[in-house]
Amino acid sequence: MSAGQTAPVEPVTVVISRLVRPGREAAYEEWVHDIGLILIEFEGAEGVTVLPPGTAHSGPEWVLVLRFRDYESMVRWKRSDLRARWLARLDDLTVDTGAWEEQTGLETWFTLDGRPTPTGPPPRWKQAVLTTLGLVPLLLASNAALGPVIGTWPGWVRTVVVTPFLVVLMAWVVMPTITRATYRWLYPGQ
Repeated sequence: MSAGQTAPVEPVTVVISRLVRPGREAAYEEWVHDIGLILIEFEGAEGVTVLPPGTAHSGPEWVLVLRFRDYESMVRWKRSDLRARWLARLDDLTVDTGAWEEQTGLETWFTLDGRPTPTGPPPRWKQAVLTTLGLVPLLLASNAALGPVIGTWPGWVRTVVVTPFLVVLMAWVVMPTITRATYRWLYPGQ
């Protein structure tokens, strides 16, 4: 980003995973509850989701998903004395210091495991082009395949039924495939 340019205002999601010490689970749950109450009062924070171990999206770790209005809000939280004081309480509750992963917008669809992490997201116009190239065929195929079955249902019901399947296919099948095929175009010089 050049001097004088401001960062785009986009929501930021932070995913934090921690391995809790055996026998300290109840104390960690209390810590999570309390810091969640504090976080939702923090300016720019928009919510927190807690995924205990063994849920569909976590392994043996506890996963916290923090949502912020923008990058600056997330940075203020990350650098705050309040956060530092609460993190100090974790020393005897967790085995590790935790993994912190920041995600913003749709660019999370344009990252691949095993590939170098780019210094920034691809340009929005490239994201829009590839998302459209992935979504249009899915929409056409779902209309052709499901139209005879759900074509008489009210439009809002069809949307509620079909959208989760399209999102799952886009996130775990279509976009990783498209990103793999167009990686050099998305991230020239990587």
